[in-house]
Amino acid sequence: MTNLVEDLRERITSGLKAVSESGQRMVSLDKRYASITDAVEEMMIAIKKLISESEQRMVLLDKHFTSVTEAIQGMTKETDNVISSSQQLIDQKHEG
Repeated sequence: MTNLVEDLRERITSGLKAVSESGQRMVSLDKRYASITDAVEEMMIAIKKLISESEQRMVLLDKHFTSVTEAIQGMTKETDNVISSSQQLIDQKHEG
């Protein structure tokens, strides 16, 4: 009976030791996963910030592009007016 109890005690001790070691490994893994999760969250925040900044820059570029386009159209109209006026003067000199 003593041998049986001793054998059972050794098995229980061995099993408890295995459970303890497994628990320690799980704690270690939890810490690793927590740091990875934190890093991924920081990356997501940085990516969202970059996207927001890019969108703001695109809006500014669009405004500037529109302004430049309007300025070019204005210059084109003015150039057309100068050409038209010049042509009229040339025509008047040829007639007169």
